[in-house]
Amino acid sequence: MLAATAAAIMDMKGWDFVSDWEELIEAFKSGSVEAGRTLLERKRDEWKQIPLNMAVIGRSGVGKSSFINAIRRTQNARPVLKNV
Repeated sequence: MLAATAAAIMDMKGWDFVSDWEELIEAFKSGSVEAGRTLLERKRDEWKQIPLNMAVIGRSGVGKSSFINAIRRTQNARPVLKNV
């Protein structure tokens, strides 16, 4: 019951807390600590595969390119532009 309540509170667009929790428990029961660790690492990194589209708008000289470069962790790089 507590897990169902947590899942209702923590629902994040398709993230199923209950099944993730059950999958983690099974990994530790059937495998080992290593299997549980591997599952946790995979879950930790899943967000990196989600595409992100964004637009940065503003007046000239306010730091749009610097902001984009900071997000992309680059220096003096030209931002990737797409026609909208």
